Amino acid sequence: MNEQQEAMLLALRGLAVRAAIRHVAMFEGIENRPAIKLIAEHCNVLSLDVVKWREFGVPSDKVDLLLELLNRYSPWARHQLRPRVREADIWLRVEAAQEEQARAA
Repeated sequence: MNEQQEAMLLALRGLAVRAAIRHVAMFEGIENRPAIKLIAEHCNVLSLDVVKWREFGVPSDKVDLLLELLNRYSPWARHQLRPRVREADIWLRVEAAQEEQARAA
């Protein structure tokens, strides 16, 4: 994996956690902080761990637990919560195409 892929994976995984927190908050009718606490309790971690996940993504050993919680509200898939190099490559191509379009405009 190259540096671009690694950076994109980190960004995508962090964005996925932020989306998951908003998802739980919306369906529970609560603010983000209580949603983080709910996620932490469900995944058997501290709230501080979930806060860190917003930057680095969900550890692979906690993905199934978080998916279990998220799927109570609506369908979520593993690749949405823990993107792989394949998804990073797709987004890198999208970014490159957008940059090319911007230069052409």
